[in-house]
Amino acid sequence: VVFSRDFQINYDMYDDMGDYTIHVFANDGFDPDSAVLTLNVLENNAPEVTVDFPNGGEVLSGDINIRWTAEDQDNENLNIDIDYSSNNGQSWNNLFINIANDGQEVFDSRNLPNGNQYLIRVAARDAINSVSDNSDDVFTILNNNEPSVELLYPANNQANVPINVILRWRGTD
Repeated sequence: VVFSRDFQINYDMYDDMGDYTIHVFANDGFDPDSAVLTLNVLENNAPEVTVDFPNGGEVLSGDINIRWTAEDQDNENLNIDIDYSSNNGQSWNNLFINIANDGQEVFDSRNLPNGNQYLIRVAARDAINSVSDNSDDVFTILNNNEPSVELLYPANNQANVPINVILRWRGTD
């Protein structure tokens, strides 16, 4: 008869750094067996991140080059998420998710409505920890889009236009 049983013990070793040796023994009364696991648990420091630009007070338009500084004392690779808020941090929307920590990313602000309550949040994640930093103060996005007018009726050079003509047009800005 073959008997098998899986066991699991959860132990949070992040508070107790150092070397560990774990011995597991099994004995069915006839043939004992054992396994050994050796671990070295190191401290995992949280990364550090700072929003460099935009950091408050700017009036921006078009392509905006978001810049940040993110480092990890443990030299782990960091993944970066960038969010924006248009209402001084009451709610957040994703701009970029899981991008490389190269210190900058460009986005087109013409896709966002004009406003003066914008913030940027940059989050840096290592294997265990996640930290974030926001712009120190709000900035303004002001894209003065060129206006356009399209005449719908009557057509240019149209003949036989009634004396009580109704003009129709469409304008955007």
